[in-house]
Amino acid sequence: MGFLKSESYKKGAITSIFFSGIAKGLAFFQSVVIAFYFGSNFHTDVYFFVYTTITLIASYIISLNYLVLIPEAMKISSEESEIASQRFLNFFLYIFIFLVSLLEICFYCDPIQFFETFSKLDSSILKSEMHTMTLFMPVLLLIVLTTYFTDILTSKKYFALPLIVNSINSLLTVLSVFVLHKYVGVSCAIIGIYVGYIINLLWLLYILLQKLRWNFLSVNFKIQKKVRKNIAYAYLSQVTTFLGSFFPIYLISSFSSGIMTSLNYAQRLYQIPEQLIISQTSSVLGIKLNELNVNKQNNELNRILLEVVSSTLFIVVPFSFAFYLYSEKIVEIIYMRGSFDVSSVKSTALFLKYFGISIPFIALNAFYSRVFIALQKMKLAFYSSLFVNIIFLLLMYLFVQLLGPIGYPIAISTYLGCSVIILFPLLFQLRMPLINSIGIIKCVFRIYGLNLILNLPIWFLLKSEIEFNIFLYATWIVSCLIILNYYTKTSIHFYNIQKIILKKVAFSK
Repeated sequence: MGFLKSESYKKGAITSIFFSGIAKGLAFFQSVVIAFYFGSNFHTDVYFFVYTTITLIASYIISLNYLVLIPEAMKISSEESEIASQRFLNFFLYIFIFLVSLLEICFYCDPIQFFETFSKLDSSILKSEMHTMTLFMPVLLLIVLTTYFTDILTSKKYFALPLIVNSINSLLTVLSVFVLHKYVGVSCAIIGIYVGYIINLLWLLYILLQKLRWNFLSVNFKIQKKVRKNIAYAYLSQVTTFLGSFFPIYLISSFSSGIMTSLNYAQRLYQIPEQLIISQTSSVLGIKLNELNVNKQNNELNRILLEVVSSTLFIVVPFSFAFYLYSEKIVEIIYMRGSFDVSSVKSTALFLKYFGISIPFIALNAFYSRVFIALQKMKLAFYSSLFVNIIFLLLMYLFVQLLGPIGYPIAISTYLGCSVIILFPLLFQLRMPLINSIGIIKCVFRIYGLNLILNLPIWFLLKSEIEFNIFLYATWIVSCLIILNYYTKTSIHFYNIQKIILKKVAFSK
């Protein structure tokens, strides 16, 4: 089992891509299984609310890993010794355990009051689902510990570990739902989560103790002032990000039974292009942009950036239109079976329709973030991020009050669209003129224009209640984009691939 060993970066990248597909496929299948057995109701609302809340709290706590702790530990290992690095990381391990334990003690003092403070769920629903909340809360510590150990091992070039851990968690949750759904209801998913995290935790501890000879009893209590400042700055910078993720579920928890669950199912669907395409592409782009900036290759940096933007948007913009036009049909195909009824389909589809609009903007936002990091404009990134997150929170509150739950995805699409089309290109022009922001915007409008031309006839057909099969629609869009790209060169990358394929076909004849 070579993927359990420390790997080279090249081999690690290949292994990560392989396990990424498995992990994300299992995670998505997990949501399908829960929808099949439990549908969308107040039981699943509480389950998803508590799970999301715990995950967000854990993410906020452990964001320190990649922002400060792991880079600092790697530096200590290089400049001092591996033992010194271990002692540094052990100190924060025990800090995390203390903070999470304190938070869980506060929760168990009055669970109902705890979630009444952080949600708008009815107190009668919270009381009826007390067992779900009390059973779920200890998962917070398991998530923090598992992620902390996984991040340490990833820094030691165990690249596949995070994805294997996620796969094991999702697989065991699915198995638990299959076996126990008749006996304990939605709590069966929590049992699967417990089993998955405990197995992973024992496995990670084994690797740390046996492979890295980790000494958990050795602790360094003296932390440099610079590190303390970085920690404070890192947590401060994550506050608006945390609020931007938590505030929506707080607002939406006040609406009718099943809405929270429908929101979660829609998010799982629209995040597929983001997880499979955008996150992978932006990671590779970030590495390349860093390298080009260090070597002062500004022209090549712009060329690569524009090529990646055009290629990625060429793929994800059609998803955006498809989700808008066929949201209900897509939800029916994926989820409508078992306990997932027609009303659940309609509410989930409405969320998906407007979430889908934001997919290309998410891609651009991810690429712009990589530009800020590559050019080391962290202060500018912090203040611009703070500004847009505050605007988002205000927009979301306003839209949810005016439009109801659907105001949340509309607010996301509005703020992201304005950010990536107006604000960030303007910042590039003023503060980072070496970036060809005009070229990027032209590329965005060209790709949107091409897709709009292809989708308008379908929109008129559907408005006229003339059925146009979703599979026929997919064939139409893909075929037209391939043909038109060859003549318009909308995506240079795919145009070059098309030329190579045509040359090979001509040569074989």
